[in-house]
Amino acid sequence: MLPIDAPPQLPSAPVEISVIAERVHVGNGVHMGLLGLSYQRLFTPHWSAGVSAYGAATGDRGGFFAWGVNGAYRYSWGPWQAETGLFVGGGGGSPGWVGGGLMVRPHAELSRSLGSGWRLGVGASRVRFPNGQVDSTQPYLALRWSGERFLGSGAGALPMAWNA
Repeated sequence: MLPIDAPPQLPSAPVEISVIAERVHVGNGVHMGLLGLSYQRLFTPHWSAGVSAYGAATGDRGGFFAWGVNGAYRYSWGPWQAETGLFVGGGGGSPGWVGGGLMVRPHAELSRSLGSGWRLGVGASRVRFPNGQVDSTQPYLALRWSGERFLGSGAGALPMAWNA
């Protein structure tokens, strides 16, 4: 009888899931609380990319949403991390929206490790719609979790025995 080897292990890929909260000025004294959710994969020790979705959480522009792609450059020292990045996406949804659809959001952030993969950050972002009707710079708060993602069975899966 020929022995059967275990299947090859699939590579792990460090990932980060983030929740971001900010208050965007959308014109004429109107503000919108924006909540973002991002999923990014680290491709090198400093560069990551992924997908994000933003939606109105408070304010006068309920129903707004945008989704798209993002990328970031990070530099870490000790428990601290500095990051710059860019989101580009589109959306809509609010009947009173004045943004034009395409959303561009560069940001800069400083965060600190809280342990167990968690980070808390503060930053500044600029939410801009190229049609010129929305161009807002504001501070934001970020809560991030980093960990390993396994392709195939995920972390915490029971090991399987492979017998002939």
